[in-house]
Amino acid sequence: MKTAPGAAKRYAKALYELAQERAVIDDVLADMSAIERLAADSTSLAVFLGDYTLPRDARLGILAELFERRTCPLVWTFLQLIETKRRSGLVPAVCAALAAHHRRTAGIVDAVVESVFPLTDADVASIVEPIGRKTGGHVEAQVRQNPGLLAGFIVRISDVVYDCSAIGALRAARQMLAAGKTGD
Repeated sequence: MKTAPGAAKRYAKALYELAQERAVIDDVLADMSAIERLAADSTSLAVFLGDYTLPRDARLGILAELFERRTCPLVWTFLQLIETKRRSGLVPAVCAALAAHHRRTAGIVDAVVESVFPLTDADVASIVEPIGRKTGGHVEAQVRQNPGLLAGFIVRISDVVYDCSAIGALRAARQMLAAGKTGD
């Protein structure tokens, strides 16, 4: 059997494409986001989704009670399909994968900016604007304070780190000295 994250991504991509075809992408994104929050907030729902000890008809009845009238028809059909495949335990992961797929498709780049001091909106814009040009996407920055940096800032985008901090400069200098490079 394939791993759950891969399966969740495949389900999410298929649901996304169907939602686009049927022009209901906003409804699907909203419904799946609500389901993701509900599963995160309700331990009993999260356990139910992954526990297949109840008969299939009983599980479908519970899902119908929870979601049939509260979601758009495509989401309800998707939930029925994933339940008949005994993969409802993947629903929270599918929700997360759907949101991530939408962000990628829309060209949204998530960045975390850390700075010693609070940054103004203009400061943040001057940091993320070049990143947006480089990535070709719209950068949405989450800003955090990190007094351990001493000065400067760090930007994290996925697994890429741009370290423009005093600590980063000191670390780089130490590595150069340890390697015997003097900068000549």
